[in-house]
Amino acid sequence: MNAGMKADEIFNHLVKIKTSKGYIFKEEIGYGYRFSDIDDIIYEAVFEVEEGFDAEKLALFTKMRANQPKDPSPGSAFKNPPGDYAGRLIEAVGMKGYRIGDAAFSDVHANFLVNLGKATFDDAFTLLEEARRRVFESFGVALEYEVQII
Repeated sequence: MNAGMKADEIFNHLVKIKTSKGYIFKEEIGYGYRFSDIDDIIYEAVFEVEEGFDAEKLALFTKMRANQPKDPSPGSAFKNPPGDYAGRLIEAVGMKGYRIGDAAFSDVHANFLVNLGKATFDDAFTLLEEARRRVFESFGVALEYEVQII
């Protein structure tokens, strides 16, 4: 899943998880930006709770969402390659706003795959593969999916 803000994410509030191996405390988990070394099914998670409304977090979230599309979307299509941004690469190969059927790369943020109405899996997958092909041909960068295709 692709949900979070770099400044504040759910892991910040995690206490421990339960897997088939038992409880694992947060401090025992290898973790980084969109990465963890958890290699088991998580059955339970325990979090510390902060009560009340945080206007500062709301302002941060609102600012972060200002450059993201309002159309239905699974979020970022591709992971950012080391030292670069997938959105910049997609835009550089002329695919910002590019559309196949009702699937498109957003004209607000090029790394967001959006559904403009009745996009099909084939529309979306063809679009993603075309972006990967163009970026690789132009920059030699193999974009990795952020979305999970099952």
